[in-house]
Amino acid sequence: MKIRSCIAIWFGLLALPMAAHAALGDTVSSVATDQTKMKASLASTLKVNYTDNVITNSDGLVVHEYSRTDGTVFAVAWNGPYKPDLQQLLGTYFSSYIDAAQQNQQKKGRSLSQLHSTQSGLVIHEAGKMRLFSGVVYVPSLVPSGVDVDQLQ
Repeated sequence: MKIRSCIAIWFGLLALPMAAHAALGDTVSSVATDQTKMKASLASTLKVNYTDNVITNSDGLVVHEYSRTDGTVFAVAWNGPYKPDLQQLLGTYFSSYIDAAQQNQQKKGRSLSQLHSTQSGLVIHEAGKMRLFSGVVYVPSLVPSGVDVDQLQ
């Protein structure tokens, strides 16, 4: 009987609505929600055809959410002593990120501390070691013309 109760509670929790956050492919209007969740400061810099929204917390984690002039987040980058909540930042693209990470682990001779993938309409460049993690994830079809993705940090 206890097992059935636990299962019912577990399924009930899955049905709860999840909070919305700015995420890859979504609008920039909720970047402030990410700032609040990370307990961080936010600074936005307007570039020629996009905005760099920089979220920095007291632990030294820096997250960039790059948005087009129409407000769509086309790339996310991070640098710091740990990875940010990538499920929050990547939104619907998080499952593609997980798939790429699992495929990376299955490849022999590949370092588990690096991930480079260009599949499913998503580009991932990630590296990390203890207390030093960095990465950039972007959707090529969303990148504004004239933006050099190699310059995203």
